[in-house]
Amino acid sequence: MWEIEAWGASGAQGSMQGGGAFLQGGKGAKIRGSFPLKKGDLVKILVGQQGLEDYYSPVQPGGGGGGTFVLKDDKPLVVAGGGGGGGVPEPAGKTANIVKYSN
Repeated sequence: MWEIEAWGASGAQGSMQGGGAFLQGGKGAKIRGSFPLKKGDLVKILVGQQGLEDYYSPVQPGGGGGGTFVLKDDKPLVVAGGGGGGGVPEPAGKTANIVKYSN
């Protein structure tokens, strides 16, 4: 038996330039499993990239992190989701507007 552990990539922080404020992105999932593998088995690993920050926009949420996938015979063994991107903080002294949607 082989133990395989995978981690999803972290999301980037959302930022507001000028005030130094930011909201941290989420951490990616961690998952582990034991699998019977033998010599000659082909295992493919796709590693997700960390979310990106937009340094050119003054107010921008962070990008979400990518998932990590481990496959055998093109079927998933382990899938770990990436973390969400951090939101945009409200300016000092301003409260958030809450919008309710109805069907």
